[in-house]
Amino acid sequence: MRCQTSFKKSFAAPVAGGLVLALVWVSGADEAAAEDRIAVEREAEEYFRYHERMRGFQQALRDILEDALDGDMEAVEAHALEAVPGGSPTEEGAQEQQGEPTEEEESRREARREATPRAFQGMMQETHGQFRNLAQDARELGDPAHTKRQLVGIQDVCVSCHSAYRFEKR
Repeated sequence: MRCQTSFKKSFAAPVAGGLVLALVWVSGADEAAAEDRIAVEREAEEYFRYHERMRGFQQALRDILEDALDGDMEAVEAHALEAVPGGSPTEEGAQEQQGEPTEEEESRREARREATPRAFQGMMQETHGQFRNLAQDARELGDPAHTKRQLVGIQDVCVSCHSAYRFEKR
């Protein structure tokens, strides 16, 4: 018994030390990986708006999963549409009231588009399309298992995008 205790004590210290070193190494690797991501620069207002939208996506994913687990496919459809710009009925009405964008607003949008990597734009459009498809399938198929598989597809795009890009304030 005494031999086992001694072995555990002598073995535990190097293992614990190795784990600490591994954690330091891994966190350093994360920092290097963050620097490898492509910077998408935005003015402060846009920077915060993009982060707000991404938090909205995360909330929608969470709500859709809960709805699918409960078998409430009408709520799945509603939450999926809320995640897409212009997707919810209240948002569409608000957009109609705003009217057409001014020339200055359109110019700023075009400048943002030009400053945004095409692949990033593609991932954003892919995400919007997947939310629309999820809403349609929830309405037409009503299959919670199918919805959960679609959620995995959306999250795959999120992980890919966050692995490739990072936002920076100008």
